Amino acid sequence: MTQSITIEQVNLLDLPSMPFRKKGKLPELACIYFVFCSQDSLLYIGRTVNLKNRWLHHHRYRDLVNYGTTRIAWMEVSIHELEGIERKMISHFNPVLNDKSYDAAQGEQEIKDIVDTLARHKREIDSMTKMLALVQENRRLRKENESLKNWMNSVIAVAKLAPSAQNSSHPESSLIASC
Repeated sequence: MTQSITIEQVNLLDLPSMPFRKKGKLPELACIYFVFCSQDSLLYIGRTVNLKNRWLHHHRYRDLVNYGTTRIAWMEVSIHELEGIERKMISHFNPVLNDKSYDAAQGEQEIKDIVDTLARHKREIDSMTKMLALVQENRRLRKENESLKNWMNSVIAVAKLAPSAQNSSHPESSLIASC
């Protein structure tokens, strides 16, 4: 970053970037790096003399994975400018994980609470799905029962119209007689 460019002129979304899962392929250069979640929200800003090596064992890796991080962007700068530019970038963009009051345990607890809520909603949905299936089966059985009642009523009506069929030697006559 040259002295003629101000922080306000930097468009973070236009910087070179790489998906988080490919962090092993990051370039080996001195830079200010920016970590974004899947919605392109800025989570973290850092500085390094070697971007690739920095991300092999980054102390914020777990925090960032919990946020669903998708990419790392970078802006190459000279080693002498790293600290000053990083401080200005953090002050300007104020990313959540650079906030000294941010507590990683709090963030993990928030994520666990969300996962628990989603699991509870899934159980509720599963229960409602089972109830819906029972209601549909009940409707199907009622229709089938109604059809059977109609058939029985038809058989009874035929039996009443043909009383001599009860004495017949036909196999159907026993069915009619039993009605």
